Amino acid sequence: MLNRIFVLVACLLLGLALAGTTTWTLISTPATGSFNGISAPNSHFAIGVGENGEIVHFLNGDNGTLMPSGTTEELYDVYASSANLAVAAGKNVVLLWDGSSWSTARTETNDTIFTGTWITPEEDAIYYGVLGSQFSSVCPIIPADTNPSFCRTFGPPMLTACGNSDDIKLFTTAGDIFHVDNYLGDLNGFGPIHEEPIALSLDGVWIPQSSCIPGSIAPLEAFAIRNQTTAELWHFDGSSWDNMNVIIPADQTFTWIGGIGPNDVFAVGFKPDGVGGNAGVVWHYDGNTWTEDLTLPADTTGLTDVAVNISVPDIIFMDGFEGMTSPMSNVENYGVNILALAEVYAGAGLMLKGDRSLNFNYTDVLIEKTRLTSEPFSHGDSITYQLVIQNIGTTTATNFRFLDIYITNSMDYVSDTCGFTLFSQEYWTYYDRQVASLAPSEVIICTITLTINGQIGNEIRNNASLHVSNDYNQANNISESRGVFIVASQ
Repeated sequence: MLNRIFVLVACLLLGLALAGTTTWTLISTPATGSFNGISAPNSHFAIGVGENGEIVHFLNGDNGTLMPSGTTEELYDVYASSANLAVAAGKNVVLLWDGSSWSTARTETNDTIFTGTWITPEEDAIYYGVLGSQFSSVCPIIPADTNPSFCRTFGPPMLTACGNSDDIKLFTTAGDIFHVDNYLGDLNGFGPIHEEPIALSLDGVWIPQSSCIPGSIAPLEAFAIRNQTTAELWHFDGSSWDNMNVIIPADQTFTWIGGIGPNDVFAVGFKPDGVGGNAGVVWHYDGNTWTEDLTLPADTTGLTDVAVNISVPDIIFMDGFEGMTSPMSNVENYGVNILALAEVYAGAGLMLKGDRSLNFNYTDVLIEKTRLTSEPFSHGDSITYQLVIQNIGTTTATNFRFLDIYITNSMDYVSDTCGFTLFSQEYWTYYDRQVASLAPSEVIICTITLTINGQIGNEIRNNASLHVSNDYNQANNISESRGVFIVASQ
């Protein structure tokens, strides 16, 4: 346990670099112990967990509310997918939040360490890790399934995951990446979709949302921290992990990493403060360079976790896909709100609040997939999808790609008007197109036609995905068409 700990959550409006003028304020929270983990599914709601089973909920930047947890065991990790669902894990206990109260999902009595939590965006599968002396496991909780689910042993512990329901990319400390369904079964045969020849012993991983494209292909990009002789920052480019060779002072240790996009990544940690405790450390990556933030207050204590979110303007869609921003987005300057949870001081846990303003310029590219062919569908029928790609931001998007993705044996390619090139074809087929630039309000509309294969009852599933490095709102970078099934020929 760090002697003095902060948990940092940054709520951003667009690409945030912590360097710059920030006004910091320390306030008391209801916590009486140190915090270990934090999760913020949006800029309005955050959960901090820590010693003595303490859980604090933060709403709209308030001082926090101490929630009954039903345990006094130390909590190490938390993941909230929304204000209505979260999972917390710690020593001997796993807890679930249902929007109104915390309840116990699992308990042990033999000093079992539960950690490494994640929830699918659809909220139909919840995961937590179990640390073992030789082998570690991951356990699913499937809310719709009343039968207990089996845990799966992966060897190295799970750090985090990305993806969607039944299309999950799971990252381990070794640097391996598995593609699994909700019950943790492999979706590409047996074994990982990326396997390191020598285990990397990573300490934290963060994956940009738009990089985690559907199907059995590794995410296009990921970032990691590793503490060896010195602290290290690593990057995954879709095929291999590489040390970014950043010179980190020898007395610094990284504890977690997060961001809002490949051009806005944050690594946090601690270093000795010279008086027996720890001082906070924050590094920021702008897409080109990692830089240590030297503007933190002198008494900032050790940081142990980071969660980064953006507050976006309301978008009103008019005339089909022509995005019109609401009056809210006409404000020239928006504030950045930075919240940090600290160790106990004078009987109370502290929260560090930082505020600064930013000019509101941003890139936001969306993709929408629509099925143009009507049901029913039988083996051998043709099906056509329309893709709409639009920049609803205020700045030009440059050098990005969009993809069409489907399970290889389920459909055959016929034609497209998108200018696609075959990108990859194994368990899943990927067609992609590179786009040099897309100006604000500019739209690309195209179609792809496929022939249906498969057996009666098989689902017809097709995905579209964007990969835009400087996109501030990656929630609209994936669009999926599913829920239609093959029937007998009419």
